[in-house]
Amino acid sequence: MTNNKKASVTMRILPALAALAFSLPAFASEQIPIDSGKVLRGAFEEQKQVKGLNDPLHFTGKFIVAPDKGLIWKVEKPLATSTVITKTAAVQNLGGIAMPLKIRRLAQIYEIVGQALTGDWHSLQPDFSISRSNQGDHWIIVLKPRPGSTAKLPYATITVKGSSYVENITLAKADGVEDAFAFTNAELSQEPLTAQENALFASATR
Repeated sequence: MTNNKKASVTMRILPALAALAFSLPAFASEQIPIDSGKVLRGAFEEQKQVKGLNDPLHFTGKFIVAPDKGLIWKVEKPLATSTVITKTAAVQNLGGIAMPLKIRRLAQIYEIVGQALTGDWHSLQPDFSISRSNQGDHWIIVLKPRPGSTAKLPYATITVKGSSYVENITLAKADGVEDAFAFTNAELSQEPLTAQENALFASATR
């Protein structure tokens, strides 16, 4: 894989990480954390704006969050790929071939994701200003990186909207380019990981 392709893959993972950080059952005033032993599964659609293209790119797929293991982001269309992210490694699986991915500040990004997953908004405040508002029966959370933030994510704002569950996330860069996610069928359960899911997590430890 060329350096340019690696960079492109890395930038595609960052929105996935940010989206997964908030893709769990939540209420306007309180998030429901994903406890150890539980697994969150759901579906996503992504609209990704690309400079030079009139129409956004469209991706659909599924995600799995397991606190004891990490994150799986499975794009099903237009091209089937699985990206596995743990605290220490990231691997992309394409056609049965696992390719390690180098992501700068992976451990730090993973920690930020973990703080959001557990509803630990206080720990995010040193890096982000956080505002909450209501719109009808929906709630909205907006995160903006603070000047000098150590997170260094490539977004000017992260906007999360939902009611009983997170429904939409928009990640906006300073130049106005956006990644928009819609989440459906989110389900938190105590059912164990499938053999295929365990195999994907194992691929990140080889």
